[in-house]
Amino acid sequence: IIWNSSTRAELLKFVDQQRAAQGPDGSYDIKDSHDFVYEALSKELFIGNVYLRVYNDQPDFEISEPEAFCVALVDFISWLLHNQCVEEANHNVEETTSFTETPEHLNEVVDGSVNEHQILNNSSIMS
Repeated sequence: IIWNSSTRAELLKFVDQQRAAQGPDGSYDIKDSHDFVYEALSKELFIGNVYLRVYNDQPDFEISEPEAFCVALVDFISWLLHNQCVEEANHNVEETTSFTETPEHLNEVVDGSVNEHQILNNSSIMS
């Protein structure tokens, strides 16, 4: 758990807003409670009910569900790798498309004046 003056202030502000929004009978919209997120924690990496920065700072802390944490961590790493591969593939397709479809490139090929730099870039794209 990460608890500090920022999280405390955010929670107090949220509770005050909920009190102000209560109906005359004391009712309130529970959905707002489910949507509440601490801005102070928005940049913290939270995987398998563990804040990784805090865990790295306190590696001796016992994780309550180590199996679930490990599965969530492997899933997260797999997701990162998949996204990285997709981004690289999209980037390579964009480079290849822009390289092969530009009128300048077509003119240079017709003129036989493709320079060595373009050839090297094209060969690295293909590999």
